[in-house]
Amino acid sequence: QLHFDRLIEREKFDLVSYAPMRAGDASFHAGWVLHGAPANETATMRSVMTIIYFADGVRVGEIDSPMRRADNERWLGSLPTGSLAASPLNPLLWSRTK
Repeated sequence: QLHFDRLIEREKFDLVSYAPMRAGDASFHAGWVLHGAPANETATMRSVMTIIYFADGVRVGEIDSPMRRADNERWLGSLPTGSLAASPLNPLLWSRTK
């Protein structure tokens, strides 16, 4: 936590909090937004769900880090850079042309 506190202070990032959240609440943000949650100090496991949407026709970007490689392997079946980002785990939900 100290690392992020220092980063926020050094870069003068705006800090926004939506806490406290209750069961059934949701937050929506861009995936690259630095985000987190305080420690779960209860005996009950915290449940979360992540949904990522991208437009039909998007292509796999450069796989230039270990994290992107791991995501590509897990979610896109190791598709090569430039391939259509399509896999059984990423179904087309809506098409303007269909």
